[in-house]
Amino acid sequence: MKRYLFFLSILLLPALCGAQREQDFASTYMRLNAEGTGLDCRTVSPVMMSKMMRIEEIGSNSEAVRTLQNLKSVRVVTDADSDDTDALYDKAVSLLDANKNRYRLYDEYEGKSLYVRKRGKVIVELILLTKNEGRLHIVNFTGTMTEAFVKTLTQM
Repeated sequence: MKRYLFFLSILLLPALCGAQREQDFASTYMRLNAEGTGLDCRTVSPVMMSKMMRIEEIGSNSEAVRTLQNLKSVRVVTDADSDDTDALYDKAVSLLDANKNRYRLYDEYEGKSLYVRKRGKVIVELILLTKNEGRLHIVNFTGTMTEAFVKTLTQM
């Protein structure tokens, strides 16, 4: 039995290592575009996410609270120089378009674009892309999300 488990773990090791290397959109975008720009990426910690779960607007929505508990990270990318905003926005859209097998446009509303990455029917990454007040904003959620949660976010 020990031998069987050993061989099984050896067979699964490459798959586990591959999952560890998988990067979210914000990480990839920063790696490709941050040098020489005013881009800044902040990761919201699990402690801050627990504070987010206490927001009164979400508190009444049990589906949203459950989904927030399943979030792994939230990254917020912004640019500091409004002169770069249009070019950086275009680079973000180009990166998403170049990875159509991974990300697909989910919705566009009020000048915002939502992209999702799914595993089966489960949303595992949600990207909000917008230019607001002359600045680029990318909010990248990773975790396990439902379509109901995404709709809740778009109505806030």
